[in-house]
Amino acid sequence: MSARRLLNVILRILLKLLVKVEITGMENVPKQGPLILMINHINFLDP
Repeated sequence: MSARRLLNVILRILLKLLVKVEITGMENVPKQGPLILMINHINFLDP
């Protein structure tokens, strides 16, 4: 395993443990067809 891949795995695990992700409004997403995804950034840190 390369150092880059190992670091990626470690950081993903840390983010899952430390950052809460809240997804709301899934009932408004169509099951088929196109959609536009808009993300609201609450602060300057993006997980």
